[in-house]
Amino acid sequence: MKARANDGAAEWGLEARYFAQQQQTYLHGFFTAPGSETVHFRGGHYGSSAQIRSDNTGWRHMAFIYDATAKTLTSCIDYYQSKTVPLPGEMKWDAGSFYIGGGPTGSHFAGRIDEVRLTKGALRPSQFLRARADPIAGVSFDSIETLLPRDSGYIDLKESFGAIGDGRTDDTAAFREAFRALSDQGPLAHYTLYIAPGTYLVSDTLQSGHSLDIQGAGSAKTIIKLRDKCPGFVRAADPRAVWQVDRSKTPPLVSEPAEAGAAGVSIYNLTVDSGKANAGAKGIEVLDDHLRRVEDVQIRSVDGAGVVGLQIPPAAAGAVAVKDVHVQGFHVQGPADVLSRPTAENPPDVPWGDIHKDWVNVQNFADKKAGEDWAPAIQAAIDSGAQTVYFPADRYEVLSAVHVHGKVTRLFGLHSRIAHIVLFPAEEPVLIFDEPDAKRVLSIERMEIEGLRHTSPATLVLKSTGSGHYDASDGCGKCFADNARVVETPPPTLPTGTQ
Repeated sequence: MKARANDGAAEWGLEARYFAQQQQTYLHGFFTAPGSETVHFRGGHYGSSAQIRSDNTGWRHMAFIYDATAKTLTSCIDYYQSKTVPLPGEMKWDAGSFYIGGGPTGSHFAGRIDEVRLTKGALRPSQFLRARADPIAGVSFDSIETLLPRDSGYIDLKESFGAIGDGRTDDTAAFREAFRALSDQGPLAHYTLYIAPGTYLVSDTLQSGHSLDIQGAGSAKTIIKLRDKCPGFVRAADPRAVWQVDRSKTPPLVSEPAEAGAAGVSIYNLTVDSGKANAGAKGIEVLDDHLRRVEDVQIRSVDGAGVVGLQIPPAAAGAVAVKDVHVQGFHVQGPADVLSRPTAENPPDVPWGDIHKDWVNVQNFADKKAGEDWAPAIQAAIDSGAQTVYFPADRYEVLSAVHVHGKVTRLFGLHSRIAHIVLFPAEEPVLIFDEPDAKRVLSIERMEIEGLRHTSPATLVLKSTGSGHYDASDGCGKCFADNARVVETPPPTLPTGTQ
């Protein structure tokens, strides 16, 4: 902790806040630049990325990173980024005393501080020293950016939770900590965990809850592998899952439509390997009804000794979108009624493109905002010529509808929401798809749209997306709801003589 003695010094520290309604305590950081207002570094829905529960009161890691070249200040709690803010000008740290544990005016830290480190340069999370039960050397926590841009808002298993992914080191603890920290958060808090290319060795069941997407780098690149002859998995009469999706040990969510969407679980672009000589191994076992999508996933038993590849409760099977899933080597491949169910016309695929050349971050256009109104910024991003406009996880409020047309073929978000500002009538759309070329396709993926109007003759694909209101005009193109929640409303009736 650092506390300043006067307004000429910087101050930073860690605070804890208790929310009585949720009966949870959340940690967050704060920083005060010389002569400036205090900035609070919050992530997640209720105010912090680090949640303390009665069954989890362990040590916390906290870091502040001042990058003089980029002129930014970043807070990391438990190794992953909580917030980054611009910090113009030069930061000087020698204008005040350095206090550990409190300050001269009586503030104090009631817990225990294990270690404080100051470095000469700004570090990335992958460069932080980590407390591990098993000492390691010669490994890197740096991650490779592949399917998603680094600034899209995902949380990285290697950089943020210390996974190795070398096929030799046991990464069970890293997965457990990631699932503990990111699953089952408050209402509307939905995280995406990115697993970079590598083989991640595990030795026990991984249990994830709701409100989480797990994003691999590709089924041939990201592999979660059970250790060969793993204790607890060798008896076919006592089967256990390598990965279990279960929220039974967490408090129930309020049954609101928006919250139900945030509570889903999706698994993308990875492989689950049950290893060799594990006759009691299941691949992925789902114990509740919150699984939403499984896409480009391989589940394999290389020696044919596994029990079940993919197990989904019958009551939940109808709500799961299963695409490009391959189960190999298990005695029971998976729920045949899900994997082989005939489908109607499939939605067209939109090319992913080059994330460095074809994708643009809507937050790069934040200077176009009109006060709190994101509409001009979103419109500028759409009109920039990019093929994909992506929305880092956040709420983007607009005061007028945004028109989607031109070269853009995809709007992509990590469970981001485009919403009305209070003054905006709730029945009006926040997005109007009005592309004049009937041959074009627009895909809206992993986003919540409070109101959507389809006036274009082109094709619209809603993929893992929710729309509070959807209306379509006469002559509009096809609309594919691919694992999407759509509330259809009739288009507005215009007075006679108006257009």
